[in-house]
Amino acid sequence: PTEGQTVSNVVEVRGTADIPNFGFYKIEMKRPEETIWQTIVAGNEVKIDEVLGLWDTRRLFSGTYQLGLVVVDNEARASAPCVVQVQVMVISETATP
Repeated sequence: PTEGQTVSNVVEVRGTADIPNFGFYKIEMKRPEETIWQTIVAGNEVKIDEVLGLWDTRRLFSGTYQLGLVVVDNEARASAPCVVQVQVMVISETATP
């Protein structure tokens, strides 16, 4: 997703995870008022403008979330996170009689 985008359901997270001495990457999320990030997917292969993972927003509350990508090298040094803020819109299914 891009900064400010509204997302729902299962979101394809695309990007690049490639640094010198690449170790792994992780995609994390949190609400802006929270301090603890929750890892939603991780990978150990270099990706260049590819799908990094899927983010299932169906069990979240609607609202503002931050989505971050952190890449860690093979000496456990993390890059500065790449963070975008998005709006999650939960679409509930209405039961039909």
